[in-house]
Amino acid sequence: MFVVDSNVLIYAADFDSPFNARCRALVDDMRRQSGAWFLTWGIGYEFLRVMTHRRVLNAPWTSSDALRFLTVLVGSPAVSMLVPTERHPAVLAETLDVPRASVALIAGHGSRDKVVELDGIDPAEAERRLTAATEAA
Repeated sequence: MFVVDSNVLIYAADFDSPFNARCRALVDDMRRQSGAWFLTWGIGYEFLRVMTHRRVLNAPWTSSDALRFLTVLVGSPAVSMLVPTERHPAVLAETLDVPRASVALIAGHGSRDKVVELDGIDPAEAERRLTAATEAA
């Protein structure tokens, strides 16, 4: 299970990229695999913004072509879109192995970007625990 970074998608789609062949092969393999993988709307929006931007690419795509590429990806059998929910603080508390009361949602209640405050754990320790949980998944 993994989340695909927007740069992998951009390089896979940009034939002028020196990383095109490698990233295109990765994307093709992901589309065929049975194991779960994920995208977020933010990743999709970034892909659309970069692939259609005249100042970023030598040969930018049309909006229709970029959207078609994403539509094919989203139609892959094992892909799902990750979306934030109000469960994020509870899941974060469980992942960090801290009491639920230690995690407070500060901002982003209705948006995809959540800001949390952690009580009783310093940022470096939180990062270490998140990294360990990610590697274990």
